[in-house]
Formats: sequence, structure tokens, C-alpha cells
Amino acid sequence: MPLINREALQNGSNDNNVNLNKAVQDYIHPGLVQEVIRMILEAIYEPCFSKQSFGFRQGLGMHDALEYIESKFRWLDWIVQGDIEGAYSTIDHKQLCKILSKKIQDVRFINLICKLLKCEILRQGKLTRSNFGVPQGSIVLPILANIYYNELDEWVQKKVEMLKQPRTNQRNQKYKQLSYQICKITEQVKKLDKRSEEYKILLKKLKTLKRKRTKTPSLVTKRVQIEYVRYADDWMIGTSGDKVLSRQLKSEITHFIEVRLKQTIYTIKTKITDLRAGKVNFLGYEIYLPRNLKISPYIGSGIRTIRRTNPQLRFDIPMDSILLRMEERGYIKKLAKGHRSISKASYTTLEDIVIVKHFAQVWTELANYYSGCTNLAKLQQDGHPKWKEVDFNFKEIGWEVHPVAKKVFGLQ
Repeated sequence: MPLINREALQNGSNDNNVNLNKAVQDYIHPGLVQEVIRMILEAIYEPCFSKQSFGFRQGLGMHDALEYIESKFRWLDWIVQGDIEGAYSTIDHKQLCKILSKKIQDVRFINLICKLLKCEILRQGKLTRSNFGVPQGSIVLPILANIYYNELDEWVQKKVEMLKQPRTNQRNQKYKQLSYQICKITEQVKKLDKRSEEYKILLKKLKTLKRKRTKTPSLVTKRVQIEYVRYADDWMIGTSGDKVLSRQLKSEITHFIEVRLKQTIYTIKTKITDLRAGKVNFLGYEIYLPRNLKISPYIGSGIRTIRRTNPQLRFDIPMDSILLRMEERGYIKKLAKGHRSISKASYTTLEDIVIVKHFAQVWTELANYYSGCTNLAKLQQDGHPKWKEVDFNFKEIGWEVHPVAKKVFGLQ
């Protein structure tokens, strides 16, 4: 990209203004060029992006992704969660340009993006060039990353369509037999005396049959359901039914990322989790499905039965990781039991109102980020509640400024 024309500034003494104007005209700020590239790419690709992609998109955010997960993943059994090693720093330039050339026919525009990608980077005091990665902090990084990983979105969508099975209402023969036996024994039990021995035997048999029917699938073929979500380079796929399908998808998606995207899967963090037995860490939340659903009595057609409520995903706050970060930053200290707030020596030179406002901001950011959790009161339990922050500020600025802290935190 052209820089300021220094010769125009040096040549001539009477025409300094003219030379200065010429130098300014010859200079184009790299940030301006990147912003124009971003606007063009966004206009081309934004309508084509998947509805399951929520990262770096206008009008969408993390809480939209969590809302989508809550509505779609509650009926699933297994979660395949993956992590890409050095996602942005290992993006292959040739592969990215090949993806761009599918929709953009202007060779000059693609060459401009290639020059941007191959710009020199300062590493350990030396300028180096690489065929991989997008410059960190650049304006075009979000849109280029979304374009690159949109290939993954499209592949998953095609895979879902291939594995999708038509819904069938054909009943399982064994399930029908058990239902018939239960109905028949129920009619016999109604006619017997509750104190009779035959009543007790039939009642025991009835309970056994009902247990068997619970474990027997009602339909001949169980419906296969697959859901997918991605936020930037974080993604997960959910499946219902057997674990075999999850293993198959994990193997195929690993192969796709390594072959098509030329990147490496972090095998330790790429795993399959039972949504009812374990927790999935996604976007800083711990997501799981409660094992025991609430049971409510129901009376229909004169018969008293019970029914389970619809499954509800829980989004918990990872308190251990939050407390660890707070401890590393010097806000709290770990004790044998619980944590204690401590003062920061670096804040002693600041004004009282600045210290209190800073920690009010820390609390607000935490509360806003985790506003999508099931139990927000966890932030006010053991370790990092709002009251602990007030306690921290009192240690920092002294007891004589209680009115200041109360005014800033809104405790009055």
C-alpha cells in the first residue's frame, strides 16, 4: 500500500502546501483499505452464512447462540465438541483464496486480500512472512474467519440432510404386545378385591410389564436428530439415540477439518459427552441436562397418571474458573475454606471514586456476560458476590469512605 511521498515534502521550499497536499493524496491508511474489504465481503457473504453461525455477525451474539442451544439441544443425548489448534493462526492462505474465488471473480480483489494476508509480522524482533494465519487484530479477521469456517457449516448441513430419516408412526410389535397385556391386566385388577392375594400378584406383574414397556422403543425406527451450532471457531454437534452416530460424526468432521481446511483438531479437548451424565463447556458456560425431570400428576378420562415435564437445559456458571481468574489478578485469595477478598497495592495511588467504579464495572461485566445462566444467584455465593467487591473496596480505600462506595454501588 502506498505511503506518504517523502520526496514531495523535501523538494521545494515555496510550494510546501502543494507538496503536502500531494503527499496526503498519495497516502492511504491500511485500516481504511481493510474496512472497505470488510464491507464488500460482508455484503457478498452475509446472506450466505448458516443460521447456526453466531460469531462475528451483525445483530447476533453469544446470548443468541445460547438461546438457540436451549431450544434445539434439549432433546438430544450426545454432544460432540471440538477445538481447533491455533484456529486463526493456522488458516491456510491458498485454501482461503480458493474459497473466495468460488463467489468472487475479480482477480485483482482476491490478489489484494492475498497481499494483506502475506504482510510482514514482527516476531521476536524480526519481520517474517508466513503462508498461514490472518493478522491478529486486523479489521478483516472476523469476516475472513467466518468465510473459512462457513465451509464446515455447509458440510455439516449436507451431512445432516444425508442422515435425516423420515418420521414414521409405525409401532413396535413388542411395545404393542406389552401395552395390550397391561391393558388386559388393568381391567382384571379393577374387578378384584384389594385385600385378595390374586390382586397383589397381578399388581406386581403389572408393575413389571410397565417397567419393560418403558425400556422398549415405541416405534420401529427411532428418529435421528442432529443439531449443530458454531460461534467463531467454537462448535458442537448434538445427536439423539446411540453413541455410534456421535463417534461417526466425530471421526468424519475431524477428517474434514484436517483435509479440507488444512487444520489440526486438538484431540484432548475434542470429546463426546453424555448430556445427562456430564457437562459441556461452551462459550464459558457449563451446559447439561438434569437426569431426573419433574413429575406431575395428571388426571385424564377419569384415570390418574403421571407425566414428565419437557426437558430443560441448564446453563451454569463455572465458578471454579472465575475464582481462579480473580485469584490470578489479585482480587481474592484462596483459603482452606472458601475465598477472601484482598487489596491490590497497585490501586493505592488511585482516587477512591476511581477504585470503586472500577470494581463496579468488573461486577457489571460479569453479570452481563452470565445473564443467560439458569441461576444467576451463583455469582452472589461463596467467593465473588457483589458484597465481596464492596468488602474489597473498603479494604482498598478505607472505612472512612463508606458513603462513596454506597453511592457508587447503589446501596443507599
